[in-house]
Amino acid sequence: MTLKQKEAIRAAVHTYVARHSSQRAAAATLKDVSEATIVQVLKGNWAQISAAMWRSIGKQVGWQPHGSTAAELVTTRPYKAIWQHLATAQEHGESLCLTGPAGLGKTATAQHYARSQANTYYLECAAYWNRKYFLLELLRTMGRDGSGMNVYELMDDVLRYLRQQDRPLIILDEVDKLRDEVFQFFITLYNKLHGICGIVWLSTDAVVKKLRHGLDYKRAGYNEIWSRIGRNALELPRLTRKDLQAVVSAAGISDEEEVARILNTCEGDLRRIDREYLRSVLLRQASVTEKELEAA
Repeated sequence: MTLKQKEAIRAAVHTYVARHSSQRAAAATLKDVSEATIVQVLKGNWAQISAAMWRSIGKQVGWQPHGSTAAELVTTRPYKAIWQHLATAQEHGESLCLTGPAGLGKTATAQHYARSQANTYYLECAAYWNRKYFLLELLRTMGRDGSGMNVYELMDDVLRYLRQQDRPLIILDEVDKLRDEVFQFFITLYNKLHGICGIVWLSTDAVVKKLRHGLDYKRAGYNEIWSRIGRNALELPRLTRKDLQAVVSAAGISDEEEVARILNTCEGDLRRIDREYLRSVLLRQASVTEKELEAA
């Protein structure tokens, strides 16, 4: 971990803390990071902070080890659509389901939105979560400690806290991965918070298949869930060739043959372009190192 990287992480931490009511509140939203560590990062007392801790903090506050990826530098059509839907849901306390293929930039956009907007809580869902772990993770993103609480107490704390916020928003990424027992928590959240807190699902079309399967087999809660998202999933716009060209350009790749190759093989997947971006960064770094060695 270089000094330049640590300075970049400290700047990201400063921005992150500014979005919260205090350093303590900000630290509480970070996993396995104490308030004392955040204080030391901001003060520049870094001698006792391990490289692993630096990386953990950096990842959680939005720092990118190679700078921003190519996809994150460009406001594509999907980026603009996701941002607008998130803002609408937050403003009106509405629930929406947004779907789009993998590699569209859904996660990066949602994370950017959550880092830049107050009272916005982003969760990347996991298949192994049970009801208690889901609520503990949700509380952690809010900077609250649910240790020792049962499921009833956790849900009560979530609801009471969100009702105190000004236009809160919950973003559930990869929501299709949730078990039914957790998936159906959405009914309670909607019933108790509709008009107060926006809830946005992000997923591929897997969540629609999950919902339709549940509806076809009349599984408990699925009709209620489907009703509460307006019996409709909003399909996000696809990346245009112009979007992809802008992303490739932002990656610093200008050779015409290389640009054409990437555009023809990326299949509209920003992750593929990001890999090319990182490859170009590494090649540039190798070139600089080679020149330095030759000069020496």
